[in-house]
Amino acid sequence: MFGPMMSFNTVESRFTSPSSFCPWPEYWHSPDENSTEDEVSQLVAAFVRALQPEFVLETGTAYGFTTYRIGIALLVNGHGKVVSVDSDAKMVELAKAYISHQLPSGQFPGEVLHQNSMEYTPPQDIDFAFFDSWQEGRALEFRRFYDMGFIKPGTIVAFHDTAPHHQVWKSVSKLQEEGLIRGITLHTPRGITFAEVLK
Repeated sequence: MFGPMMSFNTVESRFTSPSSFCPWPEYWHSPDENSTEDEVSQLVAAFVRALQPEFVLETGTAYGFTTYRIGIALLVNGHGKVVSVDSDAKMVELAKAYISHQLPSGQFPGEVLHQNSMEYTPPQDIDFAFFDSWQEGRALEFRRFYDMGFIKPGTIVAFHDTAPHHQVWKSVSKLQEEGLIRGITLHTPRGITFAEVLK
C-alpha cells in the first residue's frame, strides 16, 4: 500500500534546490515534496519526548509519518495524546492506514481527524503544537488557538516550511516582530522554526 513513494531513502535535493539557507539538501530525506523531512520529523518527536506534553496538536497530517512518530514518543513518555487534523479526506484515510499498519489496533495514543484546523476546537490546552498545514494558514492557526486561550505563554510550538523560499517564513517572522513568540529557525531544506510563546 505504501510503495516506493513512501521510501525515506529519497534525498531531499529532488524537491529542494541548494541555497545559501541550506547548501546541502541532499543530507535530508523525504518521500515526496509535501511530507516533512524525515530527520525533521524525528526532531519533532524528540521535542515531544523532552517536553513531556499531555496534549499535542498537529495541523496538516499528510501521510501521518510525523503523527506516528509523535504518537510513539507519547507512548514512550507513558502519557499524553496527539490530535492531528487535515482537511483532505484522502490524506486522512492514508494516514490512518499507515498508523494502523505500524501499530496494533487501539495502541495509538491519539486520533487523526478530517477537519479544517480553523474550525477545530481542542479538548484542552495545547502543550506542544506542530503547524504543518497549508502554508498561508500556519500563522493564522497559531493566532486562532492563541486567541482562544488554548496556547499559553511558555508553550513551545513549531512551524514547518520556514525557509525563505516558502510563504510561511514571512508570517512567522511577523509573529516574532509582534513579540508573540521567540523562535529559532533551523536551516533544514524546507526550514523549521521552534518557538516559545511569550505573551
